This record gives sequence, C-alpha cells and structure tokens, in this order.
Amino acid sequence: MIHEQARVIELKGDQVIVEIDRQSGCQGCELSGACGTGSLGRLLGHRQKPVCVPNRLNLKRGDRVLLQLPEKSLMLSGLMVYLLPLLSMFLFSLLADVLFHSQDWVNVVGAVIGLFTGFGLSSWITHRYLAKSLQPQVSRQIV
Repeated sequence: MIHEQARVIELKGDQVIVEIDRQSGCQGCELSGACGTGSLGRLLGHRQKPVCVPNRLNLKRGDRVLLQLPEKSLMLSGLMVYLLPLLSMFLFSLLADVLFHSQDWVNVVGAVIGLFTGFGLSSWITHRYLAKSLQPQVSRQIV
C-alpha cells in the first residue's frame, strides 16, 4: 500500500475533500541540485490537488488523515498509460508495413494512428475497470 498524509478541507454529504501534503522526493536527496525532477518541481511549484474520498470515520474540517492506495492498481494504471499506447503504435506500424509493402510514410501514419488509438484504449480501460481501485481510501485519522 502507498500511504500519504492529507488534511480535510471540506465536507460534502457523506464525502470529504482532502488536500494531500505533497512532498518532493528530491528535497532531501544529496543530488537535489542536479535532479531533473527536483528542478521541474521548483519551476512549476507545488500545487495542491483536492481529492474527494468517502467519510467513513466521521471526519471534521481540519482533521489530518492517512490515505492509502493499493500499489497493484497504480502499477496497472502505469502499464495502461505507458505500455499500451506504445504497443499499439508498434502494432499499427507493423500492420501498415505488411498491408502497404514498406512505404515509409504509411508506416509513420500507421504508428501515429496506433499511438492515439492506444491512448484512447488505455483511457477507456482505466476509466471502466481501474477507476474504482484508483480511488484513495482513508485508512485512519492522525491525531
């Protein structure tokens, strides 16, 4: 399980909106001056994104909580977002090569169509089958 601390900022019926305490992994690293991720984080700033989660612990505004997310769901969504479009791009390029006898511009068009088809397919699969498992849950209240 992946755990993150958050603070309740708003109540909405049986849901609460929490703000995750973002922590950059590069802040405490000895390579923080040379890290691309740390540099990008400093450039873009640290924006907070509120998340809506079920209020099973009778939380109030200002309460601090620990959120959890299953690692398996995060890994599957990563595969959907990165690997599926890439595989689709190669498959469509190969299909265009076989059907149109190695015309380079057709292979490129096939690869681009395959890439966007893969993005659409990964979005559909993620929303249809993985969305519920990617919803963080409150594991406990922090005192």
